[in-house]
Amino acid sequence: MRNADEEPEETEDDGEQEEGEKEETLLFPPQSEEEENPDEEPEETPVALYFYGDIGGAAWETADFAEDKCPQDVQDFFNAIPDNAPVDIFMNSGGGDAYAGLAIANMIRRHKGKTTGHVDGLAASIASVIVSGCDRVVIHTGGQFMVHKPLTIAWGNANDFKDAIKRLDACQDCMTDIYMTKAKAGVTRDQITKLVNAETWLGATTAQKYFNFDTDNGTAAVAASSSYYGQYRHTPQNLLKPADSTADIVAAVVKALDEREAAKAAAEKQELQDIINSLDNYGA
Repeated sequence: MRNADEEPEETEDDGEQEEGEKEETLLFPPQSEEEENPDEEPEETPVALYFYGDIGGAAWETADFAEDKCPQDVQDFFNAIPDNAPVDIFMNSGGGDAYAGLAIANMIRRHKGKTTGHVDGLAASIASVIVSGCDRVVIHTGGQFMVHKPLTIAWGNANDFKDAIKRLDACQDCMTDIYMTKAKAGVTRDQITKLVNAETWLGATTAQKYFNFDTDNGTAAVAASSSYYGQYRHTPQNLLKPADSTADIVAAVVKALDEREAAKAAAEKQELQDIINSLDNYGA
């Protein structure tokens, strides 16, 4: 029997672990600080929505034109995607129906996922309101943002015209409300109203003086086609230039093919002449 006063004998530590401990170490290695948190969800790829035509008020107005959009088209789009899906909205439109555009802008604002509006070429008239409904707006190289007073066609007596004016003023107030959600700090409603009243075409740099917009110099803008350009007072001349007709396009293609065949024939003729010249030199 060991004396209680004696110290216990030291056992030599050979550094070996029990077999169970080895297995546990292998099965459950310590997590590295650099490893991703498994609870974090991967970032979703944004869903794309294109406005590359005019804004119509009803489905029958846009049914024959794939690039045009109406509120029902946009509602169908949002119904088909998850409520929190990120959405990239690409805008290149000359405008359209004001009340339809207001409805679309509010659909975009209600969407729970992040929305990013890209002014690929032109966001004119009500198209500028629609893109302003996005959480973030990016104007690409050469893109333009145009604001103006709403337009209408009226018929009737003086009272009818007074009612039309009231409706137009109310519509402008609604449009300005949405513009103000993107206004820079210190920019007043009166400043935005003056831009609207004057029909102002803003490039990316100028737009950033009034709105919290980002710019992207990586993609050049493309011209938008629209049936509304003739209704505006300050439409750039390059947008008013009529598009080439089908006959003009066919003529240009035929001309290019003829020039290509002529160049091919000239090259073959020159090649044959070079061979003849080389044979003459060989005989000499």
